[in-house]
Amino acid sequence: MTMKTSTMPTMHRTKAGVRCGRCGGLMVREYVAELNEDCWKCVVCGERVDLLILAHREEKSG
Repeated sequence: MTMKTSTMPTMHRTKAGVRCGRCGGLMVREYVAELNEDCWKCVVCGERVDLLILAHREEKSG
């Protein structure tokens, strides 16, 4: 999964791994059966990011 940059922080990479743009917590990959693909989920706040969410955020910010 590629991360896009937008005006709404979604997640970012650090030496410690992928971090949540909302709370700074650790993001882990999670398989979503309904979408038949992986997404990223924050272990702290529960924020989920997948390609559909990123596309919608790009539309709103663009």
